[in-house]
Amino acid sequence: MMVTIWILEETEMSVAMPDEVKRKTTKCSHAFSCLNTGFCGHAPHCKVLGAFDANMLYAEPANDKEVIACSYKMTCGSQGYICTCPVYYALYLQGIRKKNAA
Repeated sequence: MMVTIWILEETEMSVAMPDEVKRKTTKCSHAFSCLNTGFCGHAPHCKVLGAFDANMLYAEPANDKEVIACSYKMTCGSQGYICTCPVYYALYLQGIRKKNAA
């Protein structure tokens, strides 16, 4: 298995994401707000519990009050789910979305 690591540039209020990763993220309904605000739409980012494979994260909601409607989210277990968002995975690889970060 080959995993590509992208070098991301962090700025004061935003993260620059390679166009290659954005092109793969075809189902984002939040206009890449995670790169500018740190939120997925209006809700805080999910907590990443672990990574399974390229573009597969096991996550849970940041809190019980905010439920994110996302095309990249697949239910897995009673509280967790699989996240297949290419942008979120790239952020996780770079440590910008650290394990268990809210």
